[in-house]
Amino acid sequence: MTDRPRNHKLEGSYYEQLFAAEALKRGIAVSWPVGDYLGFDAIIGEGNPFPRIQVKGTRGGKGHGRVNYAFHFGRGKHKRGEGSFDFLAGRVEHPDYGCWYIVPKEELRGIKTIKVFPHVPRSKSRWQPFRNAWQLLPSPK
Repeated sequence: MTDRPRNHKLEGSYYEQLFAAEALKRGIAVSWPVGDYLGFDAIIGEGNPFPRIQVKGTRGGKGHGRVNYAFHFGRGKHKRGEGSFDFLAGRVEHPDYGCWYIVPKEELRGIKTIKVFPHVPRSKSRWQPFRNAWQLLPSPK
């Protein structure tokens, strides 16, 4: 994404398409629900159950003189109900250390924001084990 004024719908569509492209490269089928009123953005797989994916993305924001990368959910008009998705797929957009965080919903209970540190070598963040953790998603048949 460029540095033009933010359009959250456009950015959401961009990250959903990036997720689909990456999943397809890994042989994972991707489908979308009709409308954007559900608590998930994509469905993956070819069998039952079909895991529901909530896709988020960040380019980073400035705070206290440094860049912060965070995924927000569960607040305001973006509130997601318990059980509305099975995995968070969060994309950090950066030319040098862009990556995905694949986080199971069980890890997110009661959490409204997660901060990640892809730019910190050997980060000990709670979320570091989920960096590029595509193996957590059900494998293709």
